[in-house]
Amino acid sequence: MTAADLPTRRAARRRAFSLLELLVAIAIVAILAASLFECMRVAFRARDSGEAAVEPPRTAELTLSIIQQDLESALPPGSATGSIVSEFVGQDGQDGGRDADGVAFCAAVPGGGGLVESDIKRVEYAVVADTAADGTVDHVLVRRVITNALGEVDAPMVEE
Repeated sequence: MTAADLPTRRAARRRAFSLLELLVAIAIVAILAASLFECMRVAFRARDSGEAAVEPPRTAELTLSIIQQDLESALPPGSATGSIVSEFVGQDGQDGGRDADGVAFCAAVPGGGGLVESDIKRVEYAVVADTAADGTVDHVLVRRVITNALGEVDAPMVEE
């Protein structure tokens, strides 16, 4: 080994990382990754709770717009479509001491273009008991539609 080789070996040693420096760098990257993960977890939880808070009013708004469309397109009694169109028919019922009322009427709601569907539909709204998986009974609003109210063949009733 000559005196000329000595500076190049020192320069080579200075360019390399020691094991301690690598461990410190890995620890810093791990801390940054854990911080990023926690920030993302908090953001996703906030998004989920925000969506959960907005979902009931959004569902109610959609339901009320469907009811509004049905009531606005209700056909008046004695119109040109014949005897199928009549007054609003209400049902007054009791279900376990709670009201279980309903109303039925005909409406001129645009059809889906199917062979059996017509523009005149029989719409019925009713409050029915719904038993959940845990055994609790809740009352829900159900919309039933007969899509071919004027047809000779009875169309199936669609329940929502």
